[in-house]
Amino acid sequence: MHSKRSEPHRLTPWLVGLLFITAAAATWPALAQRLMPGDLALLGVLGSGLVLVWRWLFDHPAYRFARLLVFSATLGHLGFLLGLAVDFGPAGLLMLASWCSSQDPGGWGSLAAMSDIAPLSHVGMLLGCNLGMLLAGCGSLFGEGDRQPVFPGFVVCNLGMLVGMFLVKAVWPITTGLSLSTIGLLTVTQMSIGMLSGMMAALLALSHLGGRRLKQSLT
Repeated sequence: MHSKRSEPHRLTPWLVGLLFITAAAATWPALAQRLMPGDLALLGVLGSGLVLVWRWLFDHPAYRFARLLVFSATLGHLGFLLGLAVDFGPAGLLMLASWCSSQDPGGWGSLAAMSDIAPLSHVGMLLGCNLGMLLAGCGSLFGEGDRQPVFPGFVVCNLGMLVGMFLVKAVWPITTGLSLSTIGLLTVTQMSIGMLSGMMAALLALSHLGGRRLKQSLT
């Protein structure tokens, strides 16, 4: 028999789509560009597609993983842009792209240098990601019952995100001969891919090590 999952963190698919559109739309002002009607239409289409996928995933075993990744990505992106606004001003992403265009695109030290030049943006990103994990019920993936600690799950996901960012930065250097807007978009895309892939790798590792407990929490 199929039993409905108790979901204290359950949010409607439309709210998830709105969160995605808000996070994406915030990128244009950070690049000192106006959000045109065509851009809004594209975001509306993408957000509607996410709503449909979310409805399909809602009763799927992968739902909790998808929720964790979507909430972490969108809130982490918003936190990153907010931190950039504090570090550089309203067009923070454009200013960061200008700095990146003058740096060596490769090497392990580039991410550390970027963290040094824009510290609050990275703090905002990590805070946003952790808020997303909290809202997504990250702790419920790693424990059974209310007495199980949720802190280890957050630690593992954060380590996975940091390692993922370093690895993606090392293997995917961004070419500096591009427009500043393109460099800015590639930078946030690069960081998001690194964080999400690192988090997913951490989740898969935990799933392999404690498969029975994780499987029970997903059913």
